[in-house]
Amino acid sequence: MQDFPDSIRGHTTQDATSRPKAATRAKENLHPELTTDTGASTQEPTHMPAHDTPSPEEARLDIRDHVANSYEQKVEHACHLLLANPLNRPLLYRTLKAAATQTWTLHELESYIQSCPEFTSATQPPYFIIKWLADADALGILEMDAQGSVIEPARLEGLSEDEMDDLIDDYSFAINDVGRDVLVAMEPKHRLMELMHIIPERYDTYKEVLEFLSEKRPYSDVDKLLRGREILMSGREPGDHPMQPSVFIDKLSAAGGIVWDDGWQISKEGKELLEVINEIAR
Repeated sequence: MQDFPDSIRGHTTQDATSRPKAATRAKENLHPELTTDTGASTQEPTHMPAHDTPSPEEARLDIRDHVANSYEQKVEHACHLLLANPLNRPLLYRTLKAAATQTWTLHELESYIQSCPEFTSATQPPYFIIKWLADADALGILEMDAQGSVIEPARLEGLSEDEMDDLIDDYSFAINDVGRDVLVAMEPKHRLMELMHIIPERYDTYKEVLEFLSEKRPYSDVDKLLRGREILMSGREPGDHPMQPSVFIDKLSAAGGIVWDDGWQISKEGKELLEVINEIAR
């Protein structure tokens, strides 16, 4: 049997809760790096005021609101996982994208992750990339028997822990509703477009850097390209130190427009965005 932690056993590919527009709220709340050059802000939790004994209808509404809030919190928590791990963010996103297209066994998904260009800049092995996403409720887990069949919950009823371990031979993974909303909230093309328009005077420079990195280049090439330009004093007072050219690399990388693979290069999503921009300009 494959060794997979009990802490993530029992997750399913289907989410039992309803799906409010959690992805939209996550996009609004979880993109601090698109609006500031400083650290991320946190959102204060809201608390429901105390109520008298509710009517049956009020109780149903309270339950529905609680389910919605719980679901939104799951999406925000999973988005925070990506935002809080910039070096692993592209690979976490790519793993979710892969899990949206098919169901993968643990070994297959580990092999796929190792084959991704984003893996070269990751700080975690494939196993923990998968585990992080599963623990964040963004990946559903299916338990498989030795014949490769999914083990339905009814087959586990009444079994001891040892008997369960004997029955479960492998695990497979597929995206669930939370993961789908994370993909919407963290979609690189949308994040890139937001980034490029938040500070309009940087738009042309972001576009130029994306085009410049259509070929793989070291950071020193980007530094030479931008060093001394007036854009690096944007928002600065006379006498202030200019921004470092690395700001443009950091922002484009955080938004998923470029990736590191023994050099900086434009990502698939970055190329698609440039195609859209160039088409509009025609």
